[in-house]
Amino acid sequence: MVRGSASISIVLPVYNGESFIRKSISVLARFICSVNYPCEVIVVDDGSSDSTPWILKELRNHFHSFLRVFGYRVNRGKGFAFRYGALRAW
Repeated sequence: MVRGSASISIVLPVYNGESFIRKSISVLARFICSVNYPCEVIVVDDGSSDSTPWILKELRNHFHSFLRVFGYRVNRGKGFAFRYGALRAW
């Protein structure tokens, strides 16, 4: 996706989401494919201590056309993660 081309940015904060993140991204991917509108999904890993960071790398490689992944090591809360992602939206 070319910088500045997304019209809808979905920010998804996640903490220790290994049990659900694959399904969540899959559902969002189906939605994005069904609409004829430029979209991006920004996932912010809020300092997960499980395998979430590795799963997100895997998902980013598969859904590279719309999925952007950010994160940091220390859990700072959902509000911080949402703001962090929103500031990185196209």
